[in-house]
Amino acid sequence: MAQPVEFFAYGSLLDQRLMREMVGEWDSLSTARLPDHKLRFSRYSEEWKGATADLEPTRGESVYGVIYRIFSYQFLEIGRRFPGYVERRIVVEMDEGLRPATTLVVGSPEAGLKPSGSYIKAIAEGMRQHGFAPSIRETLWRWTGSSGTGAP
Repeated sequence: MAQPVEFFAYGSLLDQRLMREMVGEWDSLSTARLPDHKLRFSRYSEEWKGATADLEPTRGESVYGVIYRIFSYQFLEIGRRFPGYVERRIVVEMDEGLRPATTLVVGSPEAGLKPSGSYIKAIAEGMRQHGFAPSIRETLWRWTGSSGTGAP
């Protein structure tokens, strides 16, 4: 029987269109913040022609994302589509308080990789869709080492 999964998305799956193409519909959707982490780009993706996002523990930083309430078979499909990522249990902050969630992180991170422009645009579009403030969206440029031209 399919069990519900509180899935924290922080990369390209912030874009609801991409998420829908991958797993269909979800039960609920809420914004969330993962404290003491930042984004790093540490897994090369042939599909994106560049590095994809990962979570790096970093005191004083926060990664903003969304919680999709999906079913276990949908979560398995996401894992299948993101080889090299492993499941991790986390606790995120939401308006209602703390909530346990599941996310995916790179199992063997690689240093020195850069994301493609199209990948960054997908994350920026997802941040826009969820109404994240410009100051939050601008951290994406800082983490990518980009000049911020065409800020998300």
